[in-house]
Amino acid sequence: MMGQNRAQRGRAMRSRAIAMVTGVAVVGATLVTTALPIAEATSASDTTRPVAATSVLPVAAGKPRFYPTRLTHLGDARQVVVVTADNWSTSYATVRTYSLGSSGWHRQFRKKSGRIGTHGFARFGERRQNSGETPAGTYALLRAFGAATDPGTALPYRQFDRNDWWPYDPRDPRTYNVEQYHGRSAATHWRKSWAEHLWNFRDQYRYAVVLDYNLPSGIYRSGDQRFASSTADTGAGGGIFLHVDGPGSTAGCISVSRKAMRKILRWLKPAKHPVIVMAPTKAIGRA
Repeated sequence: MMGQNRAQRGRAMRSRAIAMVTGVAVVGATLVTTALPIAEATSASDTTRPVAATSVLPVAAGKPRFYPTRLTHLGDARQVVVVTADNWSTSYATVRTYSLGSSGWHRQFRKKSGRIGTHGFARFGERRQNSGETPAGTYALLRAFGAATDPGTALPYRQFDRNDWWPYDPRDPRTYNVEQYHGRSAATHWRKSWAEHLWNFRDQYRYAVVLDYNLPSGIYRSGDQRFASSTADTGAGGGIFLHVDGPGSTAGCISVSRKAMRKILRWLKPAKHPVIVMAPTKAIGRA
């Protein structure tokens, strides 16, 4: 684990204040066995939109812990995806969706079964690279990508191809968690054995949404490579996505059925500042 520079420490403090947490995949979003160094699924949004201070709404009597009026870090969000599990160590989860309208919060779709990291949720602020854990907390839903064409989402959407990689190599912090559209060039030092070739996971990444977790900022291009002027924490991992189910648990992402992903993508609206809130049910109010 590399030490954090001043910008990284500031970003960690900001995230903790926003979500009381920060803190993907063993390789990709699905747990696989490999003899190569472990890489993770990645996220590469060029900007990070912090979740604003919590909006105060009256708590409706008798509502369950995961109901939006009982969540404490929604900020100005008017759409929320809530992911709960029975305990910290299970990889099985329940995914619920809520919208805020003129009459208050209401359920958007029926609850869905989901999967999270093979080792369950990481406790607030404790998620580390290659841990196989999903970071508990509240995160903005920033943009979408996929192997398939845009299903009709209002989020910014990129269809990737065989050239897309996401490096997770600590020896090259400027490209850590920064999507590369043209593979590796001589100008960079990241190793393919420490990066994810998205094409190899195009079933799980048929549709995916990027969460605002440990993202670098100030993305710029030099030649055919993309770099971050403000780098991510190379010890915390990244690439936390909401994506299509694979054959089992993930290594840190959240997965639901393909049908559910299409519904969620078509529903999400950037103007409504969507967020995802994740934790065991007993701790969801602190996420």
